[in-house]
Amino acid sequence: LDSSNDAVTVAIAIGGILVFQILWRFIEEVRLASQIETIRDRCEVSVSVIRDGNETRIPPTAVVPGDILILIEGDYISADARLVDADNLVVDESYLFGRAALSEKVSSDLQNQTLRLEDWTNMVFGGTYVISGQGYAIAVATGEQLAINDSNHKIPREIEMESEAETEVAGYYKQFRNFGVVLAIVLLGILMFQQPVGWAMYLLVAAALIIASIPEGISLTTRRIIGSNVYDISGESVLVREPWRFERLSCMDSVCVNEVGISGDQNFTLSSVFVDGQFVDRTMWEGWIQNSLQRAVSSIAVQNQVAQPVYYDLQHVPTFPWLLLMASLCVESNQNYQSESSEPHIDSSLSNLVEQIGLSRYKSSFANHQRIPMGAEGQFQSFLFTQEDQSFLQVAFGDTESILRASTHVEVHGNQNVFTKDDKEALREVIESLSENSTIVISVARKNFVDQPLQDELQSGLTYIGLIIFNSIEDAELKQSVKSCLDSGFKVVTMMDWDLEKSTEFGIDLGLIQDRQSAISREKLSGLDDKDFESVADLLLVYSRPTADQKLNVVRTLKRRGHSIGFWGTSVDDLQAMRVAGVSFAAVDQADQITQHNAGCIILKGGFNAILDLVFHARSAYENLRGSVRWILSCSIAQMITLLIGFGIYLYDSSLKTPLLLDVRQIVWIQLVIGILSSIGLGKELKTGNLQYNRPQRVPPFLPPEQSWDILMRGVIIALMTNVAFVVSFKTTLSLQLSQTVACTTLVLTLLASSTQCHREQWESFKNRLSNPRWLTVTGFCIILQLVFIYLPFMQDVFKTESLVELKQWLGIGFLSAIMTILPLNLSYRPRTSLTY
Repeated sequence: LDSSNDAVTVAIAIGGILVFQILWRFIEEVRLASQIETIRDRCEVSVSVIRDGNETRIPPTAVVPGDILILIEGDYISADARLVDADNLVVDESYLFGRAALSEKVSSDLQNQTLRLEDWTNMVFGGTYVISGQGYAIAVATGEQLAINDSNHKIPREIEMESEAETEVAGYYKQFRNFGVVLAIVLLGILMFQQPVGWAMYLLVAAALIIASIPEGISLTTRRIIGSNVYDISGESVLVREPWRFERLSCMDSVCVNEVGISGDQNFTLSSVFVDGQFVDRTMWEGWIQNSLQRAVSSIAVQNQVAQPVYYDLQHVPTFPWLLLMASLCVESNQNYQSESSEPHIDSSLSNLVEQIGLSRYKSSFANHQRIPMGAEGQFQSFLFTQEDQSFLQVAFGDTESILRASTHVEVHGNQNVFTKDDKEALREVIESLSENSTIVISVARKNFVDQPLQDELQSGLTYIGLIIFNSIEDAELKQSVKSCLDSGFKVVTMMDWDLEKSTEFGIDLGLIQDRQSAISREKLSGLDDKDFESVADLLLVYSRPTADQKLNVVRTLKRRGHSIGFWGTSVDDLQAMRVAGVSFAAVDQADQITQHNAGCIILKGGFNAILDLVFHARSAYENLRGSVRWILSCSIAQMITLLIGFGIYLYDSSLKTPLLLDVRQIVWIQLVIGILSSIGLGKELKTGNLQYNRPQRVPPFLPPEQSWDILMRGVIIALMTNVAFVVSFKTTLSLQLSQTVACTTLVLTLLASSTQCHREQWESFKNRLSNPRWLTVTGFCIILQLVFIYLPFMQDVFKTESLVELKQWLGIGFLSAIMTILPLNLSYRPRTSLTY
């Protein structure tokens, strides 16, 4: 330092940059925390309540005392509430008491007053889940007043998990910092014995080495890249609950799904109906409608009237339009409760048909009063409508067998006949003949009430109207997705709730399996011991009706065999397998609330294809994250080796007046530029390739040992280039300040240029970087900052730089930077046989 004023200038420059970096880190941390909180809020389930006499779905935090909670199997209980009706209701209260606790609930008053919450069987508590049964309860406490928030029952705050990447990067930061301290001590010792200088120079040498050794912004950049990718992924199709699950997604090479999970995004269209004791195929009912339309049009033409929607008389099948209208009402009402329904996606063919034959005008006569929870044996949806005369109409639709059990009468040509056992058996035979993998059958039944019915009256005594058959629309995209999975080595295991024959045919039709040897039934699976199952686990891809324990065993076995498993859950029975799997999925329109709460990824739409897109995105982004971390570490190594070589030059050449090839202020400046690029410009690369090209990541370790050479060689070459630029400039100009400016500019620009080569093969990386507008913008901004650093007089005074006025100086710097752009330093990657995707 030339003077005390110079020391003050150094302190102000370093202090100002450090304050800026601290403020920037704080802003980034706040923004990242806000993004994560937004995702968590979106992952919250909605709950069904009756408020002001109407059923509605609201966030759990919106429940207020006085709301009536509708409790169904798998539901989240959002408030402390007093039961007013309970039907075989069992609640999991382990979240409240911190231990396994299943409680059977009743709506009657307690006989013995007690202070123990465990004995309050007529109460349900917020934060718990319904395991089975159903009921209604009046909310009495919410928010901070919940029993679960009491000091005696409060659950310990969940530990925020970190990814392997975050853990290892934090370790790299400490190792580099400690190495810088040790290196500073060693060089200071050498300096004291070889060429003693003033104490201020000792401090500057130590500060420069320690600052240069710190991988600036590496931890924040890692968290930001992971968090921003999770936020970007969490759009319209999927939500990833926590950032650390992003890493597990990148490692996933197998997935276990059920029939709904793999085909849940299939559409089904109206095909035929069974009504009035006869089977009516599409050709027949389309002919009826066409004839009725022609008669109506002829009548309108004679009277010279404008055609209006009207119910066209189908006298020979009077129940047919009634069946369509009731089914349409239920399908439309069910769309408001998609998180509760496991029904496949029915296209607009039903509503279009209702509109075509003029039935839509009658929909306004039925006000949706409330949804009816399914009974203990029922597996069908049921809605209660209020009619214009203030009477009530219950309409049930869904699983035919469940509706048959609940039906006592059948409607035939407008008459209600007793539904005999023989009639039901005959109908079952018809349904069995219609059952195919590509077909779903939905039955419809009704019941009329003069007054508001009680819960028990809604579970039986239905009048059966008929059934509607829907055929699946050919999904070529799904088959192509399955094929791409198999071609890439991505393992797809299906666990069907169908018999073995149907499950096998489904697997063969999709291309999952080629023969029946890859499918197994629950009974045959039970006969295999652990050793036998271990030997065939990799060959079995289709499981027919496996139990919860068998699902868990499949996941554990595949994990032991080195697979990283994802598991698609739909119910409480899947929870154990979901917790053992590396990644768990649940769809909002297929899984109950307890399953959604325990799932790491929530599928909003897209089904199986959404999982594949998610895995591909995670693999590509995680590979880019690794490249970004390698680049930041290379920057620190380049700075340390630059100073180390400069120190050696100082000991060798007495004409050099300082042991620092770069001034400490310039080192701080370089850290600022690198920090800006890493904290803003990295992590937004274009996701290219496919599952076959983007292979599953292997973690731990985050950075494999072979990538150490890649990091070291890049740092060494950049340091050599910087020292060559310094020596050439110093020998030709004998100006230390100008040579330091050349060296600093060379180091900055070669570091910026080298960031293009930390991602896969060379030319792909360059193309990938050009596809990242943010990186281009930030890199351009950093170059402008460097020009300001060189030419602005104020910056020259603060950072001890000089203007570069000779063209050859810039040609040399540009040449070295261009070399770093194209130099093949990706030593840790093996060449791929094909880059086609």
